[in-house]
Amino acid sequence: VPTAFSPNGDGLNDYFRARIQDDVHDYRLTVYSRWGQTVFDTTDPQGMWNGEMKGQPLPAGQYVWILIYTDSKRQARKQTGSILLLR
Repeated sequence: VPTAFSPNGDGLNDYFRARIQDDVHDYRLTVYSRWGQTVFDTTDPQGMWNGEMKGQPLPAGQYVWILIYTDSKRQARKQTGSILLLR
């Protein structure tokens, strides 16, 4: 999982996503603002956040993410971290 991205349309690091190298089930990636507001949520392992919420660009800053999934060994996994949105 990257620690920063810059959705500026230059084709480099324009999206935030978790790269899963396993056959996963029950996938959910959620990104929160510093105030706890959900700004992105997906159940698609290929889902990517473009730094927007409801079509509007969000300000640069730190955001928190939570990734929950079941791996190929049927073990529940939970990972958390933060992502720096650069503008």
